[in-house]
Amino acid sequence: MKTTVLRPSSSAQLLAALPALAGFTPRRDLVVVLFAGRRSRGCFRVDLPVPGDARTDRELARVVLDLLARLPEVTGVMPVACTPLRCTETDGHPHRSLHKAIAEALSAAGVRLLDSCFIAADGWGSFLDPGVPVEGRPLALIEQEPMRLDAMLAIDHAVTDLDDAGVPPAADPDWAERTGAAVVERERRLPARLRLQDAERACEVDLLDLLERLGRQAGAFPESDPRLQRLVVDLAVVAGVDVLREMLLLGLAFGPDAIVQARQRLGGMAVRGPALMPVIERILDEPLAFLLQGLVVTPPDRGRLHRATEVLRLALGRVAGGRRDELVAMLAWLWWALGVSSVAERLVAPIRRRRPDLLLVLLFGWESAEGLLPQWATTAESGDPAPASTQSSDAGAS
Repeated sequence: MKTTVLRPSSSAQLLAALPALAGFTPRRDLVVVLFAGRRSRGCFRVDLPVPGDARTDRELARVVLDLLARLPEVTGVMPVACTPLRCTETDGHPHRSLHKAIAEALSAAGVRLLDSCFIAADGWGSFLDPGVPVEGRPLALIEQEPMRLDAMLAIDHAVTDLDDAGVPPAADPDWAERTGAAVVERERRLPARLRLQDAERACEVDLLDLLERLGRQAGAFPESDPRLQRLVVDLAVVAGVDVLREMLLLGLAFGPDAIVQARQRLGGMAVRGPALMPVIERILDEPLAFLLQGLVVTPPDRGRLHRATEVLRLALGRVAGGRRDELVAMLAWLWWALGVSSVAERLVAPIRRRRPDLLLVLLFGWESAEGLLPQWATTAESGDPAPASTQSSDAGAS
């Protein structure tokens, strides 16, 4: 993938590129932009706390430091508090106490604070700039900055609205009825005992072919095209088969080689049958489990992950009842793999009550309870959420 290097000369230009750099539109988020020297290494986000709570601000500052401790190549940061508050409600500097807590923590840890900004509902500014007016600087300075368009053109996926991303799309009733009937008929033909090496043939699907169709054609079919119906049915059937589901998920994240390797290693594993051990116990010592748990530092392609979330949402708009939980759990894992655990938690929480034994729910439950992100999300090399990076000669200019 070609990397487009953007060279912002001011904080306003960097803030203009922030949605493209982050991969989402921040609204109630603290986004921490990471730098190694003069080049950005991506960013991470955490939920923005209630303003004015000094204890919560200090706790969040510690969270930021804990994450930075896993990023030894990062030499400087630029926190950005994105809030629906208005400058006129907060004397021109919303979340000033959070800025102070983070600045003190960074100073103690020896991490350079390049700038510290806020974007409010009616203005923006830098906490390091004493000349920011009470009403903030005009949002037009960042919204109409040409670098915003340059940054958006550099990415190969849509910028996400996190509020929408955490809510699965409702299923169209007509589509769901047709899909459900086809899935039931296909699953009725599955044998009671099945090993992985025979599972694709029994499910009437080839994972590599399905992966290619999902990646290239999912959004290209008209609503009435029977190939789209076949695509969604194939995906729903695979979602209902242990291990096969996880193989497809890793194919969506890491590409076809992940599927090929899993086929070679796990071909003799039982995926259907009486008295099977839980799937997590069957794959516990396999590379498949390590990838699912994020226990590798080599990152998946973030553009591929974003496109996969779009494919899963397309399918969820056509699936109701059976297999919907599995598809939502897959979508949650993709967001967790992107480092956006808040969206993943919102997606998986309702399923946890209904399907506590579902493998992806178990995996995410463990990681969420420990507050863990995948290891690839805490390496500097994996920091760019988009095929664009920024290089600045003066990241702290306002």
